[in-house]
Amino acid sequence: MGTKTASMSDQTHIDRVAVWESGDAVYVAALPRGPITVLQGTAVTIWLAANAGALEGAAERVAHAMGLQADEIRAPVDEFVARLVSQGLISPPR
Repeated sequence: MGTKTASMSDQTHIDRVAVWESGDAVYVAALPRGPITVLQGTAVTIWLAANAGALEGAAERVAHAMGLQADEIRAPVDEFVARLVSQGLISPPR
C-alpha cells in the first residue's frame, strides 16, 4: 500500500499518472487534469494485468489470475483497457 507515480512522457496530453493503492481499491488520476478514478474488484485485476506487460496480453493475465479462459473475458477486458488508455490512465501501445 502507498503511492506510486508513473511517468507517461510518451503522451502529450498528460505528464504523469498518480496511483494510490489502498486495501481493495486503486485510485488513479491523470495529472494535472484528473479526475480521480476509483478501481475496485475486477477493475483492479484488469488494471494490474494491463500494467504487467503488453496491453494485448492483459486478457490472458486476467484469465490466469481469475481461473478463467481468456476467450471468455477478452472482449470486456480489452474494452476496459481501451477505456483506461483513452482516459490517459495507462500508456497506449507504442
